[in-house]
Amino acid sequence: MMDVADVLAAHGYPAMTGDKYDGQGPDLLGLQMALYRLIYTTTPATGAAGLTREDV
Repeated sequence: MMDVADVLAAHGYPAMTGDKYDGQGPDLLGLQMALYRLIYTTTPATGAAGLTREDV
């Protein structure tokens, strides 16, 4: 999860690690939960664009 946070930061998203960031705990937990749902959910998720994970 920390590697994913670092990759996101390298692509221009706000860094979620470090001493200066206030929302580190809640944002890291949110990222962890999103990754868990993406990796371990067995039912296809349909997003706002109407695509399922299998379409992407």
